[in-house]
Amino acid sequence: MTTSDAEALAEVTAIARRGRRRRNASQGARSCKTEIKLTPEELAEFRARADELGITVPAYFIRMASVGGTDAAAEYEQLRDELKMVLRFLAAVSTNVNQLARQANAAAAGVEGVVPVTGEQLAAMLGALGRSLAGVDALTAKIRRVGRR
Repeated sequence: MTTSDAEALAEVTAIARRGRRRRNASQGARSCKTEIKLTPEELAEFRARADELGITVPAYFIRMASVGGTDAAAEYEQLRDELKMVLRFLAAVSTNVNQLARQANAAAAGVEGVVPVTGEQLAAMLGALGRSLAGVDALTAKIRRVGRR
């Protein structure tokens, strides 16, 4: 993994972590409050948008303000969801790599009943790994585009 790949992966991981609940501030740190007056129709619209993203209305306003508007907030949530899917896929691929390595080592050690790893198995695993890395590359490119706005 090159330095730029490592930096991109660190950036993607940091973005995924930002999707988690904010930590509780020390006592009194979040003592400021703001009020936004909306019509019932406006509130219904914002509530529907927040519900689509699976977040609260206040969280929607915070995200919208911090990432540059409603479209950017929706794109941010979509990128977060894509990142979670790619990371789950990478976890599954890494499990498969470990299983193949264990099987290959056992076969090389002559453990009775263990079938050697085939070229087809290795090719399938490498193909899955290549697809997952392509997904990470595509996702980091999207994140960079969103971040440059």
